[in-house]
Amino acid sequence: AVGDITKHTEFPDKTFSFVNSVAVLEHIFDLPSAFTEMSRILKDDGLMIHSYDPYFHPAGGHALGILDNPWNHLCLNENEYVRYMKENRPHEEEDAISWYKHGINRSYPCSEMLYLLHKANFEVLYWRTDYIDNKSIQSLNAEIIFQASKNYQGLSFQDFISNKHTFIARKKISKDV
Repeated sequence: AVGDITKHTEFPDKTFSFVNSVAVLEHIFDLPSAFTEMSRILKDDGLMIHSYDPYFHPAGGHALGILDNPWNHLCLNENEYVRYMKENRPHEEEDAISWYKHGINRSYPCSEMLYLLHKANFEVLYWRTDYIDNKSIQSLNAEIIFQASKNYQGLSFQDFISNKHTFIARKKISKDV
């Protein structure tokens, strides 16, 4: 079946025991609705496993649209990013700007992701973060953190140095009356 997990899907309540995705969550803009729908279609105690590349690491999770220096995509606001692409990368401007605006979710640091899971009635059973290499960590400086924090609220040091997050969450048993 093809559908939009951020909308009410065709599946009845509590249909599935398991939901899985790899490199998908960073492309879903309405994660609260997606997690709510996943909770609805999962059976009580159903599991979901997701692995995703966070936008906040040095390369932004993907090759398209990254800039010339690590974390530079975080240091520019949307207008600055568009201007940068037009001035410095006109050959990829259209695709990169489309990706930036419509293809990659730039809204959910790790702490927010955990909050959304809890709010959608999931218990996180396992969380693994793969970190960037030490050489890359050494290039992270106070100016990058300051500039990025102006554009994105709630970032932690972990968000800057995370390369991939993988988690298993279980739907909590509903208490029907």
